[in-house]
Amino acid sequence: MTEDDATKREDKQQLIDKMKATKEEWDAEAAASPDGPDETDALLSQAISMAMDQGKGWTSPGEREKYLENLLDDDFIPPLFCETSEELEKSGLKDAFATLHNEGETPGKNMLECRKKGNQSVAWGRQNKAKNIQYYRDAVNHYYEAYHWACRIVPKDEDFVPTPEELAAADEDPYFTEKGLDELRSIICSNCALAHMCIKNWGHVRDEAKKAVDYNPNNIKAWYRLAKAHQMLHNWEEAGNAIDSGLEIEKDSKELHQLQKTLGDKVRKARLHRQQRERARAERTSRIKDVWRYCKEETIA
Repeated sequence: MTEDDATKREDKQQLIDKMKATKEEWDAEAAASPDGPDETDALLSQAISMAMDQGKGWTSPGEREKYLENLLDDDFIPPLFCETSEELEKSGLKDAFATLHNEGETPGKNMLECRKKGNQSVAWGRQNKAKNIQYYRDAVNHYYEAYHWACRIVPKDEDFVPTPEELAAADEDPYFTEKGLDELRSIICSNCALAHMCIKNWGHVRDEAKKAVDYNPNNIKAWYRLAKAHQMLHNWEEAGNAIDSGLEIEKDSKELHQLQKTLGDKVRKARLHRQQRERARAERTSRIKDVWRYCKEETIA
């Protein structure tokens, strides 16, 4: 190492030490505040810590050059200005930002909190006399976020027995078995379908309700919402299939029986048309096979 390199390392270490001292001073001021440290204080403190950890030098000779090349690339988007997870992934700092944003939180707690917010937004939307659909849009976003967190939870084994410490920490770090987690995912997707129903996003209703019944085939509300979505999309046979599947779960469902009565003729016609198409297709296939067999027997090229 040259003398110049040694001087640069010493200067860098002095800068890091100064940052550390400044961080400790700011943390102390935030803690001494009557309201305590707010979210901005916490994020700033974490950002400084990250900068200190990553500011001790490049890990390889080519790392600095690669980083500078990224900055000069026309397609490079700084992490703070990324609008999608794909853009954040390309920046190389997706995991770091996820850790920074959710320090001290757990996926299970976040999932339950977001689901609660979604339910509250739906309730406010129903109570709103001006029929402001923004409540339902907010609910959709909360449910999407809840589902995102649900997918990040690592489930416990079905025979899992929590320790006293895990029971005591369950409010902050709840645990779920695979079956219990699938039931929660089903509820979240079904509730999201409901929020989409309130603003007539029938394609999204169909997609979310389908996910809900995939996670839990016994979710009767999801079957109804799936059938309703197919009705509004004029997918008569699919609507009939959803109704039949739901009635297998709860044969006395008033909503499904009413929908079945309303759509009965259209479902029967759609099924009849499909059967006719399948028979016609089978006949064409049979004739083609006969021609192919004849050509083969007669050695016709």
